[in-house]
Amino acid sequence: MGALLLASNLDGLEFDPYVLAATVAFLAAALGIGAVLTGLRVMGRGAVWATIRAGLDHAMKMGAAVAVPLPGGRHGDAVILAKGGLAAILPGAQDLAKIEKAALVKDKDGQTGIVLHAGGQTTCVAGLEPMARAWSRLQQDGVDVDVVFRDDEAVRVKTRLSGLHPREQEMLQKWLVQGEVVTDVIRGVNYEGTVKTAGDKGQATLLVTNLRVGLLAQTVLVERMGNATRTTTSFSFTTYLLPKATRVTFERTPSLTTAGWRVKLDLPKELEQEGAPTLLLGPDHAGVFLPLVVFKCPTTVVDAGAGAGRVIGESLGAAIGCGILFGGLLAAVTGFYYGQNGTYYARYIWPALACGLVLPGVFKMLALTEAWLERNRSAATLDVKG
Repeated sequence: MGALLLASNLDGLEFDPYVLAATVAFLAAALGIGAVLTGLRVMGRGAVWATIRAGLDHAMKMGAAVAVPLPGGRHGDAVILAKGGLAAILPGAQDLAKIEKAALVKDKDGQTGIVLHAGGQTTCVAGLEPMARAWSRLQQDGVDVDVVFRDDEAVRVKTRLSGLHPREQEMLQKWLVQGEVVTDVIRGVNYEGTVKTAGDKGQATLLVTNLRVGLLAQTVLVERMGNATRTTTSFSFTTYLLPKATRVTFERTPSLTTAGWRVKLDLPKELEQEGAPTLLLGPDHAGVFLPLVVFKCPTTVVDAGAGAGRVIGESLGAAIGCGILFGGLLAAVTGFYYGQNGTYYARYIWPALACGLVLPGVFKMLALTEAWLERNRSAATLDVKG
């Protein structure tokens, strides 16, 4: 009888305490399981960082050293570069050996890397930040880095140039000087600041030559004219004199979601460019290294840092975007079953909506927490020492 009376009373409630308790338990379980898995992944990479740290500590006996992780890096794969043009390729070789050969090369897909041969082993450093770290140490030690092109490289560059807008191709031809050759066409770059033409940001392409770097940026201006609109696409060209810079700094942006680096140039006063936008490059934009290597330009890598507040801030986007979509889907499915009865509306539909709204934010927050911890550990381990 007591059970029947309790059930009768619950039927009249707009919110079911049992359903609310189940909702809280479900979200707590999801957070707990996610936190455990995230912690295990972070702890699992402890051995990887320990391998790199041990090699770096050993190389510090030479007075200065830098650790450069290799692509993948699942087992502590890295190159340790020490003062004096010495290197050790981990985890196979712990002992430092003289760098016998170094070269800037491109693979069949046009990706740039630095190939090193030392102690009978050959490896390739790829990615914007690893290459900047490696080149900084090689440049300080006066290690000669050859520039090697594939036989079909000219064909690949010509194909990419043909994809430019006719107006862009015209500007490029006027920009090039005698003896200057385009070595890379990097699409999808970004920049901070404004260019000379008015309008919102459009597509931007970085053109790398054997002498300099140029930013080819499009801007789109939308104007209302009565009941109609007029859209104007403008083109601008900005030159960056990387070879003339006394130092080029690659500064890691604070974002945890997208890896990006600001390219900052220290130029002589007579060459300072007023109003030039700051280049914002990604990990695959390593083609900019050709003029740096050719002209032996000093390079530095710094990290702008990312505070713990970024984990929460960058999680909000997922909670709002994916959360609304996922939560709406769950609410719709629940409403299909229970929406016919107003009593069940708040009892099931709102808890389902809450789960859908919160879960994406929870998992995004865990992923960003992992990225934040790894970034801090990377900065503490990889920075140049000595």
